[in-house]
Amino acid sequence: MAEKFNLALRSARELKGLDANAGKMFGLSANEWYDLEQHVDEWSMVTPAYVIRCIVSYFELRVPTSRDQGLDGFIRKIREKNNLSREDFSDRVGFNATFAEVIEGHPEGLLLWPLEPAMLLARAFDIDGRSLAGRLLKPYW
Repeated sequence: MAEKFNLALRSARELKGLDANAGKMFGLSANEWYDLEQHVDEWSMVTPAYVIRCIVSYFELRVPTSRDQGLDGFIRKIREKNNLSREDFSDRVGFNATFAEVIEGHPEGLLLWPLEPAMLLARAFDIDGRSLAGRLLKPYW
């Protein structure tokens, strides 16, 4: 999905008969929406994951997923398995200590960032990035 999200999004928008102002439904400006449809990595590098989750749900875009526990518990389990403090965990991913506090402190804390930090986390801890992205983007309903 990562390589073709922008094209799938454009096609889905056109199928629903929506114009380029569709982004307003998700709190995005016309320029932000244009960037989502034009740039391959905009969805993973810039737009917060909770916005992408809403877009994926509305346009019924396919995302592989598994949801056996909350993301906060999943993240905490990874950190504890590696015997890391929150600070060391955050350093390993490339962020400051508040990163671990936020993503462990709320069931969907990782959704506050674009997907790229999740991919950095996946690489740092040898987690399947596609599966993690799927978990982030899959709606609860």
